[in-house]
Amino acid sequence: MLEKIKGNKKAKWALMILILVALSAGGYFFFSLVLTPLILTPDSEYFPLGINTSWEYNSTDDNDSWKTRRYIEDDYEYLGTHFTVYFSEEREGKWENTMWLEKTHNSLVWWGFEDENAKVIAFNGITYVVEPPVKGDVQGGETLTVLTVHGDESSTLFPMFKGEYTIDKIETVEVPAGKFEDCIKVHETEETPDGKADFYVWYAPDVGPIKYDYPKRDNRVDILTEYDIVENDDPFEDWFLPKVPYLIITCLIGVISAIVIFIVLKKRQKSKQ
Repeated sequence: MLEKIKGNKKAKWALMILILVALSAGGYFFFSLVLTPLILTPDSEYFPLGINTSWEYNSTDDNDSWKTRRYIEDDYEYLGTHFTVYFSEEREGKWENTMWLEKTHNSLVWWGFEDENAKVIAFNGITYVVEPPVKGDVQGGETLTVLTVHGDESSTLFPMFKGEYTIDKIETVEVPAGKFEDCIKVHETEETPDGKADFYVWYAPDVGPIKYDYPKRDNRVDILTEYDIVENDDPFEDWFLPKVPYLIITCLIGVISAIVIFIVLKKRQKSKQ
């Protein structure tokens, strides 16, 4: 076999291409999955997403007061090639909404939401906050979505979701659950297939969301009263897992490309004989 390759220039080229593809896949694996997470993982952690992590709030608006619970469900899934977890909300024990989130090595990415009216899943994730946070930093963007209205079996393709997330302040905030330093105040404005939103959220390092303020929703405010952060059960602590699909896809593309090139060269060789 080696003798045939040595005497065949096209076979040599095919072998070289295969080697280049293998090296490219190996380089992608090493730099994207090994070096980058180790180098860029931030010291501060504003978004703990450990399974079974929970936050309890006192919630009030112009008309009422109640208890709100936000938590990471003991479940997760792939949306496309992205590893996500459920971030859900209960009001007095009644489910209200769910978000799909992905945490990369230095950012939180939004992938969709579901409330009592509809479910929205994004074609492309939108970056929410990049760590370490900087006052005045603006993230966000827009993406096409799939909209499913509850009670209607059909889905609507391509409605647009737009989000803008600005770090207004980095400050000390005191709530019933404690006094937290270096909190980021994020101003969120969104245009969704489900309506418009404009509100503020404060996040504390290693704790997560400690306060919500919705001025345009009857002045609703949620303040943290207690929390339970589960550190050892965070799927994103294993930085390799979320990127497994990317590695598989990259390798498949490389292998398929190499096979196609080899077949083309083989056919050309036969046609000349």
